[in-house]
Amino acid sequence: MTLAAESTCGAPVVSTAAARRRASGPRGQSQGDVRTRLVMAATRLFVERGFLQTSVEDLLGAARISRASFYTYFENKIALLAALADDHIERRMRHFHDLAQLGRPDVEQVALWFRKVGETSQEQAGIVRLMRLAVALDPDLMRRFVRARDKYAEVLGQNFSRLDLAISNREEREERRAAAHLLIIQVEQFASSSADGTWHLDVDITSRTFARSLMQYA
Repeated sequence: MTLAAESTCGAPVVSTAAARRRASGPRGQSQGDVRTRLVMAATRLFVERGFLQTSVEDLLGAARISRASFYTYFENKIALLAALADDHIERRMRHFHDLAQLGRPDVEQVALWFRKVGETSQEQAGIVRLMRLAVALDPDLMRRFVRARDKYAEVLGQNFSRLDLAISNREEREERRAAAHLLIIQVEQFASSSADGTWHLDVDITSRTFARSLMQYA
């Protein structure tokens, strides 16, 4: 069959092979591959050069994609930055799931978890700083991170009964949400300072202090 053979109704018929090529994008690359390359290129360039200093043209060259491909996935650079923010939120969510998997942890286990958050933030310092810029650049991104705290709080409630949000009393539920958010903000501040190398207090003491605060809600 030719690529544009005529059907009995006179409309063009696209062969199965052509349809596969069209779905897979240029040079047989899947749509997922193109998006992944773009996100990886954005992560590298935004961290190395800065978000404001990186142009769409820079991203196209680094990801080896066309302008049309870029706008297939993202409306603009802010939308691409939002995708990176979602990835960062998912990584942070995995940290809280790691805590949940400890079952009923003791102070030392929580302290070890807290220190691990700081170590990971040091390893991903560029991304942590980029996310700090993201919330300053766009109110929608700030709201995205605030909404993520509710998700983290739900995970905390799995291990710490006094933070469990699945209760009917609205006032008590909001008090628990506020307490969880304050604890989560401590984690975020520690992660941010660890990424910058500006946490000047003893990390072991800080970790145990946070752990004891959290264990009050067990």
